[in-house]
Amino acid sequence: MNWISVKERLPKQEDADENGKVLLYRETNPDQSTMSKSIYDWKMVRYCDNETYWMPLPKPPEDK
Repeated sequence: MNWISVKERLPKQEDADENGKVLLYRETNPDQSTMSKSIYDWKMVRYCDNETYWMPLPKPPEDK
């Protein structure tokens, strides 16, 4: 999977997992460094700035 810029396209519901979440990466200042990578609601990504990237979350591991 590759990061997708919000300038390129915003996530759709089918990009999200069963809980409606995607993985988000955004540039932050040093005081917000723990917020640079987060799991985010796909509908809320449209409110992020242009320096934001997202990708679908990976599938969970299968139980063996």
